[in-house]
Amino acid sequence: MDGTPSSAGAAPATLAEAAYRAIQDDVITCVLPPGARVTEAELCRRYQLGHTPIRSGLQRLQSEGLVEAEARHGWMVQTIRSKAILDSSAVRLLLEPEAASLAAGNLSPTLAERLRQLSEVTYDPSDPLSRTAYLRSNTELHSLVAGASGNARLASFVGSLLHSDERLFHFGFRLANYGDAVTHEHRGLVDALVAGDSREARRIAHQQITNTREVIMSGLLSAVASSDSAILAPAGPADGAVTVFGSPPSTDADRAGLAEVRG
Repeated sequence: MDGTPSSAGAAPATLAEAAYRAIQDDVITCVLPPGARVTEAELCRRYQLGHTPIRSGLQRLQSEGLVEAEARHGWMVQTIRSKAILDSSAVRLLLEPEAASLAAGNLSPTLAERLRQLSEVTYDPSDPLSRTAYLRSNTELHSLVAGASGNARLASFVGSLLHSDERLFHFGFRLANYGDAVTHEHRGLVDALVAGDSREARRIAHQQITNTREVIMSGLLSAVASSDSAILAPAGPADGAVTVFGSPPSTDADRAGLAEVRG
């Protein structure tokens, strides 16, 4: 799991930067949900900014794969595909259990105390700010564990992966409060690290990633039953994945895909 919004930090130096950060934050936290369609005029009103900085921000986000331009229809927030979730989990399962195993018994008292503090953080699923604070703490915890592995390259890969998956975490964790279950896992992980139990640390890290994958996939599946904000359809014949649409399907292809999912 993960998440520090990339918009966190110093105040934006330009209006274009302000627009980029504001839209990015709402996309990542799913305030603008996957599949949502918006116009530049709507975003200008929303953020009280002009067309030029809004367009600049959208173009930058398009280059990052978070939004895409639609001819004559404005912009669409990039959908979430099940294959992206599964691919990310597969990579995390290769890296993070190994990092946790290497970190076992390698914690200073100060680091151990910080990890215990972070392990107690929970969240309100209905509050994007609460989720953001929780995911920020979660990312710090897992990044610190990876850093304690003693392998700087491994720690860098883990941190980068957590950051890139932030929107997936918001999408899954906004649906229900999994904080108590995650807190229990985090406590167990910290206990194993402090005790120097590399096998248990590896096991818990592996279990956390698979549990997170199930949370996010459950979010995708629950979306198909929602009548207002998200509809599922196959991503396409290339990968057989599932895509989340933030509004009802508008094309024959979308409707056919929805029919296929609902069977």
